[in-house]
Amino acid sequence: MSLIQEASPPAPVVDPALLAAAQQLEAPPAAPTVAPGDASSSATPAPTAAPGAINWRRDALEIWRCIAMLGMAFPRVEKVYTPEVLDRLADAWAPVLERHNLDFGKFAIYFTAGIATLPVLGATVQAIKADRADMKAAERAAAEKAKGGEATLQ
Repeated sequence: MSLIQEASPPAPVVDPALLAAAQQLEAPPAAPTVAPGDASSSATPAPTAAPGAINWRRDALEIWRCIAMLGMAFPRVEKVYTPEVLDRLADAWAPVLERHNLDFGKFAIYFTAGIATLPVLGATVQAIKADRADMKAAERAAAEKAKGGEATLQ
């Protein structure tokens, strides 16, 4: 039997402000209250998303924006997915996503970044193709000119 007892490590000290902030994040959001007789009580207050809440409409809009990117390859598709159509589709599909709890979760930032980047990338590819076509045409024209110059010398 050992006469020396090992001291247990000290308990970690938690910052009280950090603990309070974490508890607020876990607490359910307070319901909006409207005082009786308030002039705005007849109007339905606009829903506000709690921090960390899923924005179903934004997710639906991002899905339809991804689909609309087919317009990069098929120009006529661009005419189908106007901003108004995308808004209507987002409004229609947001409740479906919510009902089935289909969200992008932690991948939302990647989808959003992709949606912002793909049109620029598509335009870049088109610009490079156009420049390459111009360079080939210039090379052909130079070759034709050189051939024409040789023919006149002979």
